[in-house]
Amino acid sequence: MTKAISTSIYSFKDLIENNCIYVDKTKYLYDIISAPKGQFFCSRPRRFGKSLTISTLEAIFCGQKELFKDCYIYNETDYDWKKYPIIRLDFAKANLSSIELLSSWLLQTLNGIAKANGIEVKNTDPALLFGELIEALYKKENQTGVVVFVDEYDKPIMEHLENEDEAEMFRNFMETFYQMIKGYEQYERFVFMTGVIKFAKLSIFSKLNSLTDISMDRKYACMFGYTEDELETYFGEYIEALNKQGIYDENRNKLDYASILTTLKRWYDGFRFSPREESVYNPVSIGSFFRNEGIFSNYWFETGTPKVLIKTMQQIQITLDDVRDPIISRDTFSVFDITEFAFSSDGIKNGNSRRIIGKQKFLQLLYQTGYMTLGDVPEDGLSDSYYPMRFPNKEVRDSFKNMLKNMRLLA
Repeated sequence: MTKAISTSIYSFKDLIENNCIYVDKTKYLYDIISAPKGQFFCSRPRRFGKSLTISTLEAIFCGQKELFKDCYIYNETDYDWKKYPIIRLDFAKANLSSIELLSSWLLQTLNGIAKANGIEVKNTDPALLFGELIEALYKKENQTGVVVFVDEYDKPIMEHLENEDEAEMFRNFMETFYQMIKGYEQYERFVFMTGVIKFAKLSIFSKLNSLTDISMDRKYACMFGYTEDELETYFGEYIEALNKQGIYDENRNKLDYASILTTLKRWYDGFRFSPREESVYNPVSIGSFFRNEGIFSNYWFETGTPKVLIKTMQQIQITLDDVRDPIISRDTFSVFDITEFAFSSDGIKNGNSRRIIGKQKFLQLLYQTGYMTLGDVPEDGLSDSYYPMRFPNKEVRDSFKNMLKNMRLLA
């Protein structure tokens, strides 16, 4: 029986129980959970499977072994499937309109976790309650380390970049909250945080210097997205069905099996997250392509462009020449701070924004949001201090050009 394709289910358990395709990434997950303790951070663009990865890790730490019968971790490892107490925070679900509403959501969520575990907590400050809950879960579960998941950790700040003062206020609030992870690490078995933007360690991560950032680690370059082998392994039946049905590319050329693969690569492959490592396909584009019976379209791009990207492009008047075969310094990755992209209360409307964003930092923003990626780095070419940049694929390149064109027409 052919497994179904879903682009809207972010629960590992739901994918398995509804007989949907799960592209097995448990080899990477087993690697990061194998040590007795571990604290990891990974940034990836939107719609790259971050929430599904956290859901999969959650199922592992819940000891739900039978869900993994077809996976590497079940068949190729000696993992013990021990159950751990879990704190999972998904800031995509939070009300981020104000600090007060965010605080209320955090209190409600943390109190809900405490209640579900039969724990009575007392603090009414979100950060203090977070720390109290970590310690209480550890002690209740006979000193079993607590697992902490934080999904879209950067969203509270990203939502307020249109106002510099608000962005800084949310940044300070979240920094205080996140420092509890460092403060209570003696009670933690495993920590995994995800987001779109990697903040410089001197800003929000200054209190979290124990986090291992695997965002550009070569071992995990293909942990998110689909490799070429995974595309054929998991979607081969769908490719063969389209081959029999008969589909065409954008130029009305009829495609056979091999040319379907070639065209898919041109449209949706190309995202590279570590120099010299294999590139990957965007999951939502691949899933949407097959669900739409072989129509090539801009699926990932149409899921939404971050407001900060559009406003910054308007502010610095970006052109196609600025993104034609650029080179980016590796140093920009270590000093990048998204709050530098925040706009003053006057905004760009009156030309009074206090931030002047350099082209290098804008290229970094394009990379982290998925609109540009690392190019090919030859062994005898550029040093590892600089990376060539390029558009990942046809979908992103064409859509980005159209976005620039529309901005000029609206100016």
